[in-house]
Parts: sequence; C-alpha cells; structure tokens
Amino acid sequence: MELETATALTRPATLQIVEDMQSWPTTDPLRIADRLGKLGLAPDLVAALQTQRSLRASLRPKIGDLASDFLGTTAGAEQATRWPIAQLRAQQMRAMGAHSVADLCCGLGVDALALAGTGMRVTAYELDEATAHLASHNLRRTGATVITGDGLRADLAGADAIFADPARRTSGGNRIHDPREYSPSLDAVWALRRQVQIMAVKVAPAIRHSSIPADARPQWTSLDGDLVETCLWWEAAGASHHDSVPRHTATIAATSPRGDANGTAAAVHIAGIPDGSYGAPTVGLATDPDAPGAYIAEPDAAIIRSHLVGTWLAQAAASSEIPRPALVAPGIAYVASVAPLPLAKNYRILETLPFHIKKLGGYLRARGVGSVTIKKRGVEVTPELVRKQLRLRGDDHATLIVTRVAGHHRALVVEPVEGNHP
Repeated sequence: MELETATALTRPATLQIVEDMQSWPTTDPLRIADRLGKLGLAPDLVAALQTQRSLRASLRPKIGDLASDFLGTTAGAEQATRWPIAQLRAQQMRAMGAHSVADLCCGLGVDALALAGTGMRVTAYELDEATAHLASHNLRRTGATVITGDGLRADLAGADAIFADPARRTSGGNRIHDPREYSPSLDAVWALRRQVQIMAVKVAPAIRHSSIPADARPQWTSLDGDLVETCLWWEAAGASHHDSVPRHTATIAATSPRGDANGTAAAVHIAGIPDGSYGAPTVGLATDPDAPGAYIAEPDAAIIRSHLVGTWLAQAAASSEIPRPALVAPGIAYVASVAPLPLAKNYRILETLPFHIKKLGGYLRARGVGSVTIKKRGVEVTPELVRKQLRLRGDDHATLIVTRVAGHHRALVVEPVEGNHP
C-alpha cells in the first residue's frame, strides 16, 4: 500500500465508508467495487477499501472487537498477535519493572496497544510509511508515539525495555524459518539487548532450539490448545546466570469462553530445564507394549515444543497421588498413565493392538466401525492411506492412536476423556 492511499483511508469521510461497508449485504467483490466506484473514488482507494473489509473479518478471531476500529494491510494482519497473548506479554513486561518500551517493528500496533494499556510509555517504530500511518490511526487513543523509521536505529536513551516482532514472511507471503532472514534479523535485534533492562522478541512458534541465543529465556505459548508463538526474553538483572543453566517456559493460556478474543486469558506457566539437558528431571518409559496403562495423554503443544515434558510430569506427580507416568517410547510425546493428567489431551485406552492393518481392520469392522480418527507419533504412516486400507464398514466411529510402545508398533483404540484440556 502506498502512503497516499493509507492517508486517504484515515480521512473522516473514508472511515465512514469503511464503517458503512460492514453492513452491506453483498460479499461479491465485483458488486462492492461497482458500488464504491459510483462514489467517485480512485481505483487504488477502492481496492484498499475492499481489503479493509476482508481484513477486519480476518482480524476479528485474533483481536476481537478491536478489529472494528483497525485499519491494516494483509501482511500486518497475518503477523498480528492475538489480543489475549499481547495482553499477557504486556502484563509480564510491566511486572518485570518496565516503564518505557520501544516497539522496534510495530506493524499495525496490536502489541503497542497492549503495552500502552498497562500504563507504560510506548514509542513504536515502523519502517514502512503506509503501515506506520495506519498504526498511528490504530493507536490514536493510547498516547503511544509512532515513528516512521528503522527501529534498529531507535534512540533508546529513554527506554528501559524493547519489544520486537520481526517480519517472518517474504514479500510473496511465504514463511521464513531461518531467524537470520527475519526483517530485521534476530541477530540484529538481539544485539541491542544490553542497551535496556528488559527485552522480548517474538519469533516463530517452531523456531529451532539451536537458533535461540544462548542467553535468551525462551517462552512457548499456546492459546486454547494451539501453539501460537515463541517469545525470547532477556533481563539485565539475571544476565549473569543466563549462560550457565538453560531454562525454558511453557505458557498454557485459555480464554473464557473458549475462543473469545475480546477478553484476557488465564495462563499456567511451567518453567524448568529442558529435557535432555543436565539437571532436567528424568522421565520413565513404558515397559509393557501390550499394557501401557489405563490412559494415554498428549501434553499441551507448548510443553512439547519447550522440551519440558519431564518438568510437567514431575509437577503432575508432585501435585497428586498419581504414580509417575511414563513416555510410551523415547522421544515420543505420548504419556501412559493410570489417570488423566492436567494440561493435556487425555484418552482412555479401550484396547491395545499390534499395528497390523488386516487384523486391525477386522477388529474394527466386527464392532461396526465405519470411520476413524487417526492420531500418530513416532511412526511412518499416512492416516489417509491407513483409512483406505482398513476397508471399514459400519455406522460407528473410533479414535486410534498409532505409535510405538516400549519399542513395538501399536494401535491404541481410545476414547477422549470429557473435560479434556485444552
């Protein structure tokens, strides 16, 4: 988007059109373009207005009713932080003692809005002129200052904290997986950490652990069961200890009611030494491939990605009378247990069978099963192909977990436990 178009979008008369468009009955882009054209608007503005209508619809699941007052770009909407998570991070930064934050690449301003909402002074930088103009509109009631320019060259003299959310998509919309290719790069942003007391950098949820700076405190966050982001924290007060012991955090957040993007999210935090590192809790292994336990649990995605399965299991065992659960096999994040576990999707095991297509199909057909949900970990199978090979007939449905148990391939016939988390 050009700055001229962004400027036109923020004029009162155009904003009224944006508002009116939300109640137009048609969703046909040709009819909408024709109706806008009759208002005598320039073609670029007509295209931008159509984009705003669709962007508000795509932003609503992320930021709730705030979308009704937001202007944006496609790239900005794709990267925008979910509002409950932006609030959690802002509260965390404020609790750490931050008062003045430099947001180095603010995009549409969702995080800056949350940061300002805690009472912190926010200076937001955005390199793209048009996006900066739209962010100024979105932040106009907050007191935040938006500066068009390179956040890496920001004057940090008055800031005690930095937040950054580098662009992680190419101009064509493809995801960038290497943090060195972010815009700006993770290395360039991380180099600024010692100029402030606190830094938080939002990165991709699936970032490789080897790409995380040694002195970072990574935090993986899930919302309503979906892994949504990773944030790398740095705090000057603890910098002397950062290199000695790796510590990860898994944050499991949930909205109430589920999926409500308007409110705040309740969160549970699990922090500890990642699995496989010196000092991490040990994890037991299932020993009987045909009797793994009464239940099988799949921990929340944030626990899995943070490599804190051992810490999670240790805490679960310490807070209840459940005997220490065990992984079904090394490196597979399914846990056998005598009872359901917290912060996990739990399944009651109905039957444990060898993973043999012909015998498994016969077992299911004899019970009138005509459709199956197939979950898998640690095995090279394609669920779609397995469904065809089973040649099922019947009206009932079953859930299968195909995995390795104590070194053997097994198909577990299971049923979800009510009240499952998340």
